[in-house]
Amino acid sequence: MRAVISLALVLVMAASAAQAQGKPRGCLTRTEAIAEREVRHGLRLREMSARCDAARWTTGAQDKWLQINETFGPRFLAQTQRRQRALEREYPRQPPQASVAAWDGRIVTVFRSRPVTPASCDSIDKMLDEVLARGWNSFRRQAEKARDEISGDYLICR
Repeated sequence: MRAVISLALVLVMAASAAQAQGKPRGCLTRTEAIAEREVRHGLRLREMSARCDAARWTTGAQDKWLQINETFGPRFLAQTQRRQRALEREYPRQPPQASVAAWDGRIVTVFRSRPVTPASCDSIDKMLDEVLARGWNSFRRQAEKARDEISGDYLICR
């Protein structure tokens, strides 16, 4: 009897999780697109700060990124989870972590293959300084500049 009740409970939980996930829409909501932009901008700052420090075009950029990550970690996590739920909804046949890992891998590969120059590193360093000085809203304004990049990869719901 306990096994039947346990099985029924598992089935109900699975059904409610599937219902919460929803059917694919074929597009990202505005909130999901913002989450995607912010996740990508965080990846951009992380990868470029490490590369700029390694190339010695900047000093301390990676430390600045770590400080930003420490300060805004819960917000980054919330946006990453929102993005993951959207990807799971839009690509239901893929294992949940596979679609997220594929997108993150592609994005990180792009950032790691971009040339590192004194000008690009100076730009990243200024962005890091601005976020440290002005906070989360500054980060969001910076991420907003990647709007075309996101709409090139996803259809945004109207």
